[in-house]
Amino acid sequence: MRERQSEEQGRPTHQQKSDRHLEQKLSFQVPDFELHKHGDEGWKIFAVSDRGIHWIAANFNEWSSGETLLTLQEANKFLREARKFSLCTSYKRLNGKTIL
Repeated sequence: MRERQSEEQGRPTHQQKSDRHLEQKLSFQVPDFELHKHGDEGWKIFAVSDRGIHWIAANFNEWSSGETLLTLQEANKFLREARKFSLCTSYKRLNGKTIL
C-alpha cells in the first residue's frame, strides 16, 4: 500500500531508496586531490581530477598543482576548503600507500 502511494506521489519507494544506497556504497570514490609528504620539508598537493583542476583554477589563481610546497597548516587549510565543496583527497604515504 505504501509503495503504491509513494509511486503515485512521485516519491521514491523504499526499495528504490535501498537500491540507490547500495549503488553508492559499491561505487569507488576517485580522489580530486593527492596529498604527498615531501620529506621533512612539507607537503605537495596534486589535482588529479577535472573537478579538482577546475576548483583550483577558480579559487587559487597563483597556485599550481604540485609545484607549491606547503606547511602542514597550509595543507590543512586547503583541504578544509576543498571538503566544503565535497572534494575528496587521497594521502600518499612515504611507502607509497594511499589512504582515502
